[in-house]
Amino acid sequence: MKRLCFTFIFVFAALAASVSAQTVAFTNVSVIPMDRERVLANQTVVVRNGVIIAIGDAKKVKLSKNAVRIDGTGKHLVPGLVDMHTHLLSDSDDYPDSIGPHELRVMLANGVTTVRFMIGPPALLALRRRSANGEIEAPRIFVASPHLTGREQGNNFVVQTPEDARDAVRKSKAAGYDFIKVTTFIKPEVYEAAVDEAAKQKIRVVGHADSRFVGVERAWKAKQQIEHLDGYMELLLRDDAPVKGSVSDLYIYNPENWKSFDYIDESKIPEVARKTVASNPYVDPHSIS
Repeated sequence: MKRLCFTFIFVFAALAASVSAQTVAFTNVSVIPMDRERVLANQTVVVRNGVIIAIGDAKKVKLSKNAVRIDGTGKHLVPGLVDMHTHLLSDSDDYPDSIGPHELRVMLANGVTTVRFMIGPPALLALRRRSANGEIEAPRIFVASPHLTGREQGNNFVVQTPEDARDAVRKSKAAGYDFIKVTTFIKPEVYEAAVDEAAKQKIRVVGHADSRFVGVERAWKAKQQIEHLDGYMELLLRDDAPVKGSVSDLYIYNPENWKSFDYIDESKIPEVARKTVASNPYVDPHSIS
């Protein structure tokens, strides 16, 4: 889309709470629908009970007398933003759980209406429930399980055998998590068990594709949603590259691995892209976290 200087309008949490049972109309606003590259000028967008019920020419849309009108002249209205990979400060031991609702309110005030948390302590399940019930002002929440890993790393399931993996998947499903999160140091046979059990439990596997153990090809086969494009840089190394690790996952912390950029074979990109599409996973090119 062409570079424009937009002034965004968002339904701030306080406004949404005070008029949730009323009709709100954004009048004379330019709408960016995001279905293709276009801007709809001079529109009126009508929201009732938190649901958009009408979008149309500002001159033609009829409004009830009691509708709350917000003048959007000279401004742009966009769909709610989705943060596909994030964490809260309150997820860590350094900050209290009590700040979680405030963090979610800040997200909402900045236009983020759906959020995907990628390592889920139990407190996030409680926040998801409270958000869904309208008890707090927050985006819609999806929560990944505590991560499956081969080594103790905090808020995790340590999975060193196939049965460990199956047990972790079953416990995560029973707890109500939306995804199974896998990270690092997972042996191939343990990973395969997690994927198999997740299929039986009808829950998606997401997370890292640890180049040292799992690898992108195995993740493709499992139709895992890959985070951070993990493993992709390693796939693009020249066959004669003197290093095997590039900048995926834990490799990134070794300064020597940054030299791998000198050994990237760009001619491999089309085939990697083709295989990615053919395997039909979802790939989230989010920065490391």
